[in-house]
Amino acid sequence: MVRLDIATGDETSLARGEFFDLELAPDGRTVAALKDAEDLQPDTSIPAVTGEWMRRRRLVIADVEIGRAHEPLPDLDFATHLLAWSPDSRRLVAFGREAGGRFESGRFWTVRPDGRAEPLDLGEAAPWLGATWDGIPLVRGGWSAEGPVVQVRNAAGERAWLPFNDAGASAPVTVRHGAERLALAGDRLVAVGNSGVHAFTSDGAALLETSLRAAGSTFDGGDRRNHNPDARWLGAQAMVSPEGCLADLRRPSLTCPWSLQEEELVVAAAASRPVLVTRRRSPGGALRLERRTPSETALLGAMNTTLESRAWGRIQRI
Repeated sequence: MVRLDIATGDETSLARGEFFDLELAPDGRTVAALKDAEDLQPDTSIPAVTGEWMRRRRLVIADVEIGRAHEPLPDLDFATHLLAWSPDSRRLVAFGREAGGRFESGRFWTVRPDGRAEPLDLGEAAPWLGATWDGIPLVRGGWSAEGPVVQVRNAAGERAWLPFNDAGASAPVTVRHGAERLALAGDRLVAVGNSGVHAFTSDGAALLETSLRAAGSTFDGGDRRNHNPDARWLGAQAMVSPEGCLADLRRPSLTCPWSLQEEELVVAAAASRPVLVTRRRSPGGALRLERRTPSETALLGAMNTTLESRAWGRIQRI
């Protein structure tokens, strides 16, 4: 892990290891990273799953300015897809289990830049444990303006968000859809998912009743931002519905000045203008990148256009 001065070209080594993920604190002073460490010998009494990793994942906290790094909670094995800094950069939320143990027995931890760590007291609840499409264990968490927010299974077995403040855990908020994400829209926390946009309150008043995703999201489902996006980042993104409508979460309303064509995907957008950049593959296989405004559609680039002149065979089932 290296700090590079882009003005002088000077490099400062912060830490060494087989790093595979990192997250910089909002103030730029501290970086949290995960690295592969020693082998984990499988427990033959526990059924193996496709996404289970064979090496322990260690957490490293590095001070970017001083050039010093340390490993808090060195006995734990940390889950991927969750490194969430608080808005003031003073705490990180991560999830760890005992090395070789079950993720069901793991805990959410808040970690300070100096390495001091405290577990979140979930009371009678337990972490809600899911999985990515390829079987990697997955937990969800993030931050509101008051404190950490994590997803739990309550005593009744229901899925809920559990928010915390300086006094401890607050009243849980029901999860309406498994793909729900938290977004800080201005000074208001909202839940965004396939069931729409809801106020992050016990009654969960509906603000928009349509499925939305961030226009800049990737489509493979593999990155951490898709599962645990920073609430401030998500709240500032242009949101897109499956029909191509645009929404700004700070002013929940839909703008639909166009309709998407078949196989057309949104890769970037701005809700304030409004404008879309879309990618579309033709039946022949050519790829087109276009910019859409309410008044015009402009071609930005095209690939494999010669495929359009090919006479493709007709596929018939036998």
